[in-house]
Amino acid sequence: MRLEIRSRKPVSVGTRSSIVRRLRFVLGRFGSRVQSATVRLSVRVDARGYAAKRCRIIVRLEFGRIVCVEDAGEDLQAAIDRATGRIARSVQRALERSQTGMADEYEVDSR
Repeated sequence: MRLEIRSRKPVSVGTRSSIVRRLRFVLGRFGSRVQSATVRLSVRVDARGYAAKRCRIIVRLEFGRIVCVEDAGEDLQAAIDRATGRIARSVQRALERSQTGMADEYEVDSR
């Protein structure tokens, strides 16, 4: 599995290693069915000064399927933890659907 972390601002080594370790743990059980994962980190500040830190994870599966999850919150590490937990469930559902023939080409889970 190829893993890529993108951010406009530098990401600390601790955060980067935490993301890599967590994604390898939750996606490793799917083996070669997961081709790549891209993590996008961003910070959005609204008009009131509230900074929402976002973590978006995009996973490419075999046969061109794409699964995407996004989470946001005040704490970046908490958003990362929630998003990585949800991506594992979303990938599991997508792979089950592809086995039963109910597959969509693109699945998005952004609660």
